[in-house]
Amino acid sequence: MAIIEVSEDGVRRAAGGEVFGQAKESVDKVSGLRAGGPVISATVAGVPVSVRIRSDGIAGECECPTQGLCAHAVAAVLAWVRAGTDADEPDLFEVLRMQDPDWLATRLAELAAAGPALAERLLAEAEDGQALQDMAGLRGARRRA
Repeated sequence: MAIIEVSEDGVRRAAGGEVFGQAKESVDKVSGLRAGGPVISATVAGVPVSVRIRSDGIAGECECPTQGLCAHAVAAVLAWVRAGTDADEPDLFEVLRMQDPDWLATRLAELAAAGPALAERLLAEAEDGQALQDMAGLRGARRRA
């Protein structure tokens, strides 16, 4: 994995002056800050945020309506930069959560093709998962009736 240095100046360039200014005002509202590998997660002013630091910039996911990189995501990154700490190992779950679902399914199928036991287990669990969803749907319909 490549090492990417993240600084306040780099975050300012990635976000732009206006968003960076808004983010600076929200840094003191960041809570639950966690970092694992290239993924930073936090809550900013009550809004859950997940940010991925990429070699070509910063990608953030947030519930706010802002298009592109929002002040919530930038505030989380700034809080992380100011904390000056980083996890030694990436959090696999968080890294995978940020991936494209089609890429994940393709990669999982490739890995399963190399191991029949894994393929059987994944199929069984996927089918069980669908059965559980179907049962929950039936229970809900029953309650409504």
